Amino acid sequence: METRFAVLLLSELYICMLARSLTWFEAQTLCRRYNQTLTLNKNESHHYYWTAFYKRTSHWIKIIGCYNESQLQPISVYEADLQSSSPGHCQEICIKKNLLLFAVQARRCVCLSNEFAYLEIQLNPLKCNYSCDNNSLFSKECGGESTFNVFITDLSTLEMKSDCLSLQCGPNPNINDFLCHYYLHPMCSLTNMSNLHGSFPWRQGMEICKRENTYLIGNIMLSNITLVCAKLNNADPRWIGIVRDRYVRTEQGEVIAKSANRFFDSCEKCIDRKGKPHCVYEMCNTSLTANVYCSESSLIATLNTVEVEVTTLSIVKSTKDIATPLTVNDEDTTLTITNSIKEIYSRVVEIVVPIAVVLLLSICAVVVGIYYIRKKNLLEKDLNTDQNYSDLQLRLDSNSENQYEHLRNVVYENSSMEKSG
Repeated sequence: METRFAVLLLSELYICMLARSLTWFEAQTLCRRYNQTLTLNKNESHHYYWTAFYKRTSHWIKIIGCYNESQLQPISVYEADLQSSSPGHCQEICIKKNLLLFAVQARRCVCLSNEFAYLEIQLNPLKCNYSCDNNSLFSKECGGESTFNVFITDLSTLEMKSDCLSLQCGPNPNINDFLCHYYLHPMCSLTNMSNLHGSFPWRQGMEICKRENTYLIGNIMLSNITLVCAKLNNADPRWIGIVRDRYVRTEQGEVIAKSANRFFDSCEKCIDRKGKPHCVYEMCNTSLTANVYCSESSLIATLNTVEVEVTTLSIVKSTKDIATPLTVNDEDTTLTITNSIKEIYSRVVEIVVPIAVVLLLSICAVVVGIYYIRKKNLLEKDLNTDQNYSDLQLRLDSNSENQYEHLRNVVYENSSMEKSG
């Protein structure tokens, strides 16, 4: 029993130290420590592992209108290329520049000065007909040939389940939380409250407004609905042009502050099943195995400070030695961080060996003590010795099992505290 207890205990400690599962954020931080990103490959392992892909939710986005490129040039502050055509991604870039006005044309993102007179000289929405990538709400609002769609960020923290907003005025003005597929009247104008349009889901309501050379009204102050409704008389909820964008991104080795985790919807995990990759999106705080696959990227951010720390040891797996000369191509090159693995294993040995020695010595002392007690009892007892020995063995076995279960619970509680922390 003592031997089995010792083996199980050592196995438990080894698993806790070497095979601690990692969340997507922890895996991303680990790769970033070695100036890498998570892999883009989808066939790395026969066990689930994290990739660089994730789905993100934007702040609230107000659609303003369609404009000529020449109108935006004088008030352009910053321009960037997007991974995909997405208003949400452009918003993310411009917020980091402390700019709320932004414009999108395909994969071009322009952050605009707040002095832009965006209510003037708007074009027909049909001039902005480029499709957006991976987007079911702003599906056709990503600019056009020589034109841009302009948006405004609203940082209001509305507790809404839906990504689409509707406005209800009347005696009790309110922003309603109807799902985007609900049928409501579209609000295409602040002056015409006609119900001739009928009721539609949010996306179809947007198309109805565009046929009338406008968009769903987006220039609405969410922080002062009473003031907005002073000019309106609709007592029923109506769709407005304010939504949250959901889009797919790949991490670029950037530092991710814990406060930003709430904008991460889900992260991609993949597994190789009989030579075929199988990938699904999972909650980013889900813990997978400790196998982490990192890839080289030319867009790695310089590692100066680490805001998100991984406090446990993990094994970084890969397929190619880091010392091997690299060639630049379009494929995702997976690397082996050889020196890092040696360093990690060295650290593991330094920790595990002393613990194992102390545990073994302690167990040996317990075994010797138990043996001495049993021997003494056998010499002193009469015909009831066999029965007494059986009782002692039962008590010892029960005590050992209780200690083991207690230790397992302690290890489990510590692991749970690490995850929640």
